[in-house]
Amino acid sequence: MNINNNLEVPIHKVQRFEDFFRLFPERPSFYKYQNRIIETITTKRNDLIIDYEDLLAFDCQIAYMLRNDPESLLEDAVKAFKNILKFLGGKLIDRDYFVRISTRDRESLLKVSLKDISSSYLSKLIVSEGKVIDKKAPEIRLEIGYFQCLFCLTEFEIFQHSLRVERPKFCINPRCKNKTASSFRPLSKKSYYYDYQFLTIQEGKKKIKTVLTHDLVDKVNVGDVIEVTGIFTTDFEYSKTAKRNNAFKGIIVVNNINILNNPS
Repeated sequence: MNINNNLEVPIHKVQRFEDFFRLFPERPSFYKYQNRIIETITTKRNDLIIDYEDLLAFDCQIAYMLRNDPESLLEDAVKAFKNILKFLGGKLIDRDYFVRISTRDRESLLKVSLKDISSSYLSKLIVSEGKVIDKKAPEIRLEIGYFQCLFCLTEFEIFQHSLRVERPKFCINPRCKNKTASSFRPLSKKSYYYDYQFLTIQEGKKKIKTVLTHDLVDKVNVGDVIEVTGIFTTDFEYSKTAKRNNAFKGIIVVNNINILNNPS
């Protein structure tokens, strides 16, 4: 099968994930992920853990795309998860839903040793192991800021791309000519925030910073040996000084955690 040639043909990625969730059989007449989604309804969970090897066996093209464009494909997977959840009679109980990736194969295509991580892995989905050597206190990050123009009272949102708050530069109301930065009031109660936390993990002499968000915050402790699945990227969005120079550090934005050895 020539995956690269197939990638030239437009595909319905959300539909392909829906097919995987509905039809992947763990054994005859038992559909593994459809049953997991039913469990999320009864337990009121908002996450779904899938094994990368299952996706690879069911739809290698989507698995390949997930590995190489995880940010976009995880969004498609979440849409499919929510669609199946609603189809099965579930009620969306939370604004954030997650599809988390796991692997049970020690030779998985996603596995990368910390010492081997380089710029060639930027924006890719990877799985790495390390010992937690530093854990920062959880913080709160603004993701979507709501603002109100003090001239025309129009309300609108701005998606935040870094730790520095991005404020409106002009009013989106075409009838309003307000371009005074100080004339926009932040609407804290309507804005959307989430928890995040920095960890540093180490393998041998190699250390790398990771970012935990939402329900992954405070899931591990210093001394734990963990396996993280996440997107390798730069610290541009998480550094207060990154915009001042052209040098960036690698960072893993964590999608899933597996504790391999908890000393306690």
